Amino acid sequence: MVKTGSGERYMSDEGHILPQQEKLDNIIKQVLRTLEKGKDDIYEVSEDCRTQCVTLEQRLEEAIREARAVVELVDKYEKQYQIARAQLARVSKDFRSYSERDIQDAYQQAQDLMTELQTSRQKEIFLKRRRDDLMLELRKFESIGERADRMMDNANMAINILEGNLEELKDAMDDAFKKQQLALWIMEYLEMERRKIARDLHDGPAQVLASILISTELISQYSRDDWNLAHKELINVRNQGQQVLSEIRRIMYDLRPGIMDADGLVKNLINYLNDYQTKYDIQVDFECNTQNMQYDSQLEIALFRILQEALTNSRKHSGANKAKVTLEEKDHHIALIVEDQGRGFEMEKVLQSQKESYGIIGMRERTELLNGKMEIISAPGAGTKIRVEVPTGGDAGSGED
Repeated sequence: MVKTGSGERYMSDEGHILPQQEKLDNIIKQVLRTLEKGKDDIYEVSEDCRTQCVTLEQRLEEAIREARAVVELVDKYEKQYQIARAQLARVSKDFRSYSERDIQDAYQQAQDLMTELQTSRQKEIFLKRRRDDLMLELRKFESIGERADRMMDNANMAINILEGNLEELKDAMDDAFKKQQLALWIMEYLEMERRKIARDLHDGPAQVLASILISTELISQYSRDDWNLAHKELINVRNQGQQVLSEIRRIMYDLRPGIMDADGLVKNLINYLNDYQTKYDIQVDFECNTQNMQYDSQLEIALFRILQEALTNSRKHSGANKAKVTLEEKDHHIALIVEDQGRGFEMEKVLQSQKESYGIIGMRERTELLNGKMEIISAPGAGTKIRVEVPTGGDAGSGED
């Protein structure tokens, strides 16, 4: 595509003029098709999990029945073996009253029962281990199925939102240039978010899950010889599972934090910062000289996301356990300032690293979409200060001009 001088339409390779609206329609249709395809894939995963769960439940019931039968058999052999040992003791003490044949029979019976008892105990251990393995596998597939169902609900919700608000979205994007920028931003930002989610999953849950798999193998080995070691490893697996759950909850919160509610930008930021301090044990001082008023929802969401990204970068890279956030408004402009006294960085080196520059690019593009400007001041050993200033449009107010 080549942009024409009017800025209102695009020229295709065949020479046809494509309105911006048609381009937006195509993008939305592609998104809907992708969501539909993803929903179908999730449904297949969910159905496979249900099938596996039914099979595992049947196998588990069979393993439980077999284990119970063997336990009863062990009890039976245990009693018979005790009786046989007592008989052997009697004939051994009073061998004059018993023939050599009686003594041999008593000894052989005790030996046979001991062999049967040992064999049954080994079978009991095997069946109980098989039962426990089946229970763990069943829980795993049940958990996957539950997650697939939640993902299906989210996909349906996203499809309904897109389909239900399609006309409203078209009406809200009359300006051709803004529609072009938004479409490009959506594609670029989605790709950036996919990479960020992939990194979070790789660095967090994926690493811990790999460690859990190693621990389960150790448990399998320890359970044959040393139950104390196996128990310690089970505690380790439980702790690792709690760590995975915390990481997944954090990722889910980052994806959908529940913003912005009707209480206004300032209160939402305060709630988020309070939660952030509790979650990461990092002190955040918040200063605000703006009134608790409503702004345009896009502006509020953008500032929230910029704050979220800035604090995440500070937590991961600065090494500081304290940060300061300032929100100030003047002359129909609102400024968000995030600063720390951490290790800082060289801006040029960070921008040359594609991996490290994702967050900065995202914050800058959000700022530019709001016709604002962003300034980053940092140097090695001197901390970092990020200042974002955007116009409020003169609409956010208390009713005064």
